[in-house]
Amino acid sequence: MFFIGLLLTGCQDVIDISLPAGQSQLAVDAFLTNQSGAQQIVLTQTISYFDNQPCPPVNGATVKVTDNTNSKMYTFADSSNTGIYVWKPNVGDTLGIIGHHYTLSISYNGDNYSATSVLNPVPPIDSITYSYGKGNF
Repeated sequence: MFFIGLLLTGCQDVIDISLPAGQSQLAVDAFLTNQSGAQQIVLTQTISYFDNQPCPPVNGATVKVTDNTNSKMYTFADSSNTGIYVWKPNVGDTLGIIGHHYTLSISYNGDNYSATSVLNPVPPIDSITYSYGKGNF
């Protein structure tokens, strides 16, 4: 019994790692589609690796998405000051059109950020199959 007790105990060495805080950066979380309804872009500031708190929201940024194919601009607004920038469509309007090229532009604290992309179609699903196998768990 004594040996079992020794096997169940272990040695633990506490290792404290000190990482430099680093410079906070803008983090962009966006997934825009051609689906009807509101689209949103979330802006936050990064925090130190060991901070146990949520990332602070970014307020006061200018966020726009431009359809480069037809030169239409969509402005996103953070009306609730939560870092969630929302574009609300008019009736029957959508943001994305398959095959069009888009540019995301963000202006914050005197810095300008941009990204470009193409809205590609989703491949069609031709079949879905499954199989059941009895396992030994």
